[in-house]
Order: sequence, then structure tokens, then C-alpha cells
Amino acid sequence: MDGQGRVRRPTFAIKLALAFGIFGAWAISQRNDLPSMGGVVEWRNATAVATNCGRQRKLADGCFHVFLDVGANIGIHGRFLLEPFKYPKARIARMFFRKHFGPEESRDNRDFCVFSFEPNPSHRERHEEMRRAYEAVGWRYHPIFGGYGFTTLKSSCRKRCDPEHVPVYRLSSWIDREVHGREIPQPFAINGYHNGPRVTMKMDIEMMEWLVFPDLLLSGVLCRDIAGVIGEFHLKANWFFYPITFDDRSRKGKNFTIERWEDADELQSEWLAMIEQNPHCHTQMSMRDDETYRTDGMPWPTDDSLEANSTA
Repeated sequence: MDGQGRVRRPTFAIKLALAFGIFGAWAISQRNDLPSMGGVVEWRNATAVATNCGRQRKLADGCFHVFLDVGANIGIHGRFLLEPFKYPKARIARMFFRKHFGPEESRDNRDFCVFSFEPNPSHRERHEEMRRAYEAVGWRYHPIFGGYGFTTLKSSCRKRCDPEHVPVYRLSSWIDREVHGREIPQPFAINGYHNGPRVTMKMDIEMMEWLVFPDLLLSGVLCRDIAGVIGEFHLKANWFFYPITFDDRSRKGKNFTIERWEDADELQSEWLAMIEQNPHCHTQMSMRDDETYRTDGMPWPTDDSLEANSTA
């Protein structure tokens, strides 16, 4: 990185990896509350901890499983999870969910809470409609209309609407406050889940991953709470985004610039290798996004349709 904060190959990834490795090892050593398996906790112990006196209620209390749809767009991944049989072509997402939550036929949607983060106000009505439809059949879908470390709309809206300010959440802090240590109930699924309760995440946040992901990693939240991540880093297919500069957040007078997609590719490879090689981090990364059914088009579930499917 030169004096203006621009990334230069080949020393950039090496120096950054060393810095992340040293700080990451320190951060993990300081966290006494990390479970032995990243994101996979013994639910009985978690419930006991959650019922201590004076505890503030969390949004994820009562959720056996949690799915965080970060960069939800129209919320289609929540539907892939809760209504998989409507989406036979969503092979990547369905495989990811089967890996973490077991066979689709044996799951019970009352065991899941979906939290969708979407800053684009043009999708607000869709998410509210989805919340109401799922609430009517006893499923929990919680749209959060805000960004994750930035204050304007996602890139998909830049050419079609004027920028607007939206609430911004530091994702690592939100997970720590609203998900970690949640009250975990007995599951509704008759045979339970062999993996126990899990938190998984989809991440597709239009270049903001270069700020959000390292914060999740260095805060210890990723390895402590997240069992699996599906999504993408924006690389060669998005070469036109580069160079990309992020405003200085430390107020030290230097911006952070990634010059080329090749630099970004090297950076994400170093991060993923750090996760894989860390014996204390069992977060499973599946950096393949499922972008089938972009316009959805499927009807909302109803009690009648669910009953018909259960007797079919």
C-alpha cells in the first residue's frame, strides 16, 4: 500500500495477511466465550446462559436456527430455505441449507428465524408482504431495512434512483447483541437436528464485503457464531468496480483503495486460508452465490397450501 492508501502487488496481501493473522490470534485468545465448534453450540448450555437475571431480550430469542440474509434484495434466499420445493433450480442454496440444517423433509419451519438486511427502500413493500405472509402460517421472517457499514443505496440502485440515507448497522455488533447467547428452545422437528442449533449467513453486499467481512473475522464473531457462509466476493466478473476506495474510518487521514480485481482476489484467498487453517474456527465458507429466481414469481404460502402439501 503506497502513501495514498492504494494497494500494490505483491506485498499487499502478504503484509495484510500477517497483520490479520497476528491480530486474529490475539483476538481469539482474548475471547473466553468462543465455543469449541464455530457457530455450533450445545443448545442446553446456551439456554441456561440466556436465562440469567437482568438479561436484555434479544431479537433471536426463541429461534432454534437463525439465517442472516445480508444483502437480501427481494429476500429470495429466505424462500429457498423455507419453501425449497418451489425452487428446484436453486441447487446451490438448497445444498448449503441441507448441509447445515439437514434434509428438507425432516425440518420444521417453526424452528427457523430469518433476518434479512436490505437497504434499498424499493424492496421494503416486498419484504413487508413476505413478513405478513409468513407470519400468517406461523413462520418468523424479520426484515431489517438498513445497510451494513454504509449510508447510501446499493449499487443496483445507483443508476435508477437518487441516493438516500438509510440506517447503518455494524453487523458484528448486531450479531453479538441480538443473536449470540439467544434463548434456544426445544426444536419442533420430530427427530431434531443432528448438528444442533445453527446460525448461517448469506453475504452479497455489493463490494462492502471488503469492510464487513474482516470486521466479522477480527471481532471473533464469525468464528464464534456463524456455522456457515454462502455468498460472494466481487472479483473478475465485477472488474469494472475497480479501483474502489473506501473512506477513512479511523480518522488517520488515509483512505483504503483496492486497485484491481486481482488484488481483491489475492486478499479474499488470504482471508479464506486464515479461516481454514485456524483450528479454533470451524466456520464453513461456501463462496458461491445462488442467483436463480431473481424475480421470484411464486405464490405466498397459505394454511390451505401447506395442508395440501403435507397430505400429498
